[in-house]
Amino acid sequence: MHDQAPYRQVPSEDVSLAANRGIPSVRIAVRRAGFTDLLSLSRFSSRYELNRLGSSRTDSDPARATLRGYLPFSREDQPVFVATNEEDRRLLGFVQFRVAGPDQRWIAESIGTNAGVYDPEPVVLELVRHAIKAAGLSGVKRLYARLEAECPIQQPMRQIGFTPYGRELVMASPSVPVLPAARGVRLQEQADVWAIHQLYLQSTPRDVQYAEALTSHSWDVDAVLRSRGYGCRGWLVADHHLAVAYARAITRRDAHIVELMVLPDHRDVLPALLSSVFRELATLPSRLVYVVVRHYQSELAAVLEDLGFVAQTEQEVHIRYTTASVRSSVMAAHYSVADSQKEPAVKRVPTFFQGTVDRYYTQEGVLAPEDRRTEALGAFEAGE
Repeated sequence: MHDQAPYRQVPSEDVSLAANRGIPSVRIAVRRAGFTDLLSLSRFSSRYELNRLGSSRTDSDPARATLRGYLPFSREDQPVFVATNEEDRRLLGFVQFRVAGPDQRWIAESIGTNAGVYDPEPVVLELVRHAIKAAGLSGVKRLYARLEAECPIQQPMRQIGFTPYGRELVMASPSVPVLPAARGVRLQEQADVWAIHQLYLQSTPRDVQYAEALTSHSWDVDAVLRSRGYGCRGWLVADHHLAVAYARAITRRDAHIVELMVLPDHRDVLPALLSSVFRELATLPSRLVYVVVRHYQSELAAVLEDLGFVAQTEQEVHIRYTTASVRSSVMAAHYSVADSQKEPAVKRVPTFFQGTVDRYYTQEGVLAPEDRRTEALGAFEAGE
């Protein structure tokens, strides 16, 4: 980026002034991608995938996503925004998101720039800034992106407000390992989502839980098939009806993506869990296998290395909130003390009625409180 010319955004009244100084300026306009952008979207020189394991390269293609938006009964909502030069309408960049989950969160799929000799950083900033505003206007509270450690757009993404809350080590194997059969592991059923979510709450740090904001719906394997069209299966190990280990495998055309959760005091069941998972995946046509190891699961990496997996890449998971937490003052409740002169305290059984009881009406006539017989309560309990 340091060898590229500065990319200036200059107001309209300053364009001629910048030109006189010999500084070229380009004004950026951001809008939603349209049908006329399909050809240009497929020709970007620089393209970065921001959800490599969550989507295949075909699904993160901006031209395909834009085209799917025009098709009736489209299964997915993938908003694509493009940045253009206001003068000649040339496309300078794009950013693609995917709407997912019950809360309709936006997950960044890919971003690309085609700024020529100019610095692409301002293009990225304007694209993402526009996408954040569009998401907020749609009622979205959270946007997510996964960035590799050496990704060139990491700095502008953080500058616009994306904050890392976790790291993921992606371990890969060219084929499914062949392991012996194991006991104590069973396939996930629909009724297991609550138990799996409780395992997630016990095995995941609080700050990660707060950022991800997952519910038990997130562990519904059928929902993945309905929303993405990918195959999805889950396996779990239970101890006294409580889930202590869980694995989920999402199967795409090009790869299997496996995620794991294990309680710290039940890591001894991990070999049996992996054995069951890989024996099931081995029955499918051969393809790559990726296992995601999070920063609080570092002990799993050694187990996977023994099975032939190698560390492929490390990425950081980022979140951007469209809303900010605001502290508001709360008025304290006002308690007033009753005037003792207006209503003297009496020693009696509490009543739910207003005021005090100063007389009782009985068959014997009107009695004062001090003249009422206390054994009447005993008579009532006796059924008299």
